[in-house]
Amino acid sequence: MDNTLYVGLSRQAALQRQMDVVANNLANMNTTGFKSENVVFRQYVQDSSAPTAFSSSQDDVSFVLDYGITRSMAPGPLVETGNSLGVALTDRGFLTVEGDDGTVMYTRNGHLSMGQDGTLLTPSGHPVLDIDGTPITVTPADGQITIAKDGTVSGKLGQIAQLGVVEFAPEDEGTLQKFGDSLFTSEAVPQPAVNAQVLQGMVEGSNVVPIKEMTTMMQISRAYQSTSRMLEQYQELQTQSIQRLAKIQ
Repeated sequence: MDNTLYVGLSRQAALQRQMDVVANNLANMNTTGFKSENVVFRQYVQDSSAPTAFSSSQDDVSFVLDYGITRSMAPGPLVETGNSLGVALTDRGFLTVEGDDGTVMYTRNGHLSMGQDGTLLTPSGHPVLDIDGTPITVTPADGQITIAKDGTVSGKLGQIAQLGVVEFAPEDEGTLQKFGDSLFTSEAVPQPAVNAQVLQGMVEGSNVVPIKEMTTMMQISRAYQSTSRMLEQYQELQTQSIQRLAKIQ
């Protein structure tokens, strides 16, 4: 197989990867707190001075390389739920939650619930932490709770805790790694949120723009078909050349 086919196949593999990401965005267009993603590609040039199975010519060969994923942290629309345990965060704030192994994770999915022991939980069942890193627990004596804009959780007996709302510096948001259902992990150290506010009775919807994703999907499909036609035409030319050479001999 020569370079033309390898380059074409690398392009098709990249388009397939991009299609998978777009399809995942569309599948999560109604997921609370979901952030849309996109694939980043870069050019990989095979040095002609080091021939390999992919390149034996004297010319450098350019391939498409799947470099990684970018994530849009733009806020999603606010949706009123009427549920006192639902919270939405403004600005770049994140709720802190406790992972299964005790590590701290982060989420903007404020569709909270209360466990049997009164612990505030995320939709995936992870305890929500306060500003001291301790799970927040509500007792029956606290009754109906209220959550202030600064994250203070209060009941009939007074203040219970304060939600651990943090934010990452813009240059550190790229370190957030997706983990399960609307959860993120990061090696960067966040800081207490300065401008973020907590809005009770609301949740943040997905920031996916369906029309944009559908348009991108059609563009990917056309590009894939175009590459397929190019490869088919190239193979036909090769076949015709071989047949003509065989007749000459």
